[in-house]
Amino acid sequence: MPRTLPSPPAIPAITLAGLKAHQHVALGPFTFQLLTPLFGGGSTPRVCAEADGIVHPLQIRGLLRKWWRATAGAQRCRTVVDLRAAEDPIWGNATRGGRVLVQVDSTGTPRALSTGERSRLPQSHHERLFPIPRGDFDGVRQQVQFQMTLLIEPKPGQPPCDKEVFFAMTAFGLFGGIGSRWRRGTGAVHCAKPGLPPVERAWAGLAAPTGVRRPWPHLSVDFPPVFKAVGAAVSADACLNGLVNLIEDLRAYRHTGDCSEEFISKRGKERFPSALILRPVVAAGQVFQMALPMAMASDRRDGNGWTYDEALRDAVEFFRERGYK
Repeated sequence: MPRTLPSPPAIPAITLAGLKAHQHVALGPFTFQLLTPLFGGGSTPRVCAEADGIVHPLQIRGLLRKWWRATAGAQRCRTVVDLRAAEDPIWGNATRGGRVLVQVDSTGTPRALSTGERSRLPQSHHERLFPIPRGDFDGVRQQVQFQMTLLIEPKPGQPPCDKEVFFAMTAFGLFGGIGSRWRRGTGAVHCAKPGLPPVERAWAGLAAPTGVRRPWPHLSVDFPPVFKAVGAAVSADACLNGLVNLIEDLRAYRHTGDCSEEFISKRGKERFPSALILRPVVAAGQVFQMALPMAMASDRRDGNGWTYDEALRDAVEFFRERGYK
């Protein structure tokens, strides 16, 4: 016999006004724009899904959760067990929801690369940044802008977390990015409105104290970011190309002849720490290239006998030699 499914009951829409009426703490709105092209995707690999929005709230929420671990999580948790116990009440887990709701609204008109822009984008980007087929730039978008609002639900018996969430958002705005390979400079975010505090003023509140190491990537006072000015008017393509060339130089550092034979024999070919972040930064009308070494507790040594901290110090030395301060 034929069967028909009943219509589901109507679900009322969730609005910011309705949530604020329930005493949610609101942070924002914050307006972001991307300094470098976004390498995005969707249900079809490497193809941006404009119908669902270029920037998805769940993606932003996951990135904020990562930056919470790198800031507040590293400051008040010593082990992974402590981290999960502090993280789950704020961000949720598989069995319960979190206290942070992210709303994202696209404010710009993202555009795909033109034929000329595709021809000017070096094919070497594929090897240095992302394992995608040559010439496949369908997922690349320029001029991406979005507005983000955070709503934090107060919970009886739980301490306020709005300050920690704001620190995570600040770290995301100063050091983060979205999309594929954002730690290599793609999709670098810039908070256009309201402006975030400068890095040197925010750093002390975001980074873990000296000597502290956690078993997950985090900000540490021992490894502050270093910067190099590149000009006042630099295009997104030029920013990305400069960072890609820097990655190539760092990976091939042993071939440049500016290190000792002992150094070459110990380090071998690879000198790129896994948690190193490279991206452009805009400050005081100038564009800078930034390198941010993220610390991590690791007693393991690589095949040449070097620890993770030693790899980070080598990377900082590499940038200092090239004029980063």
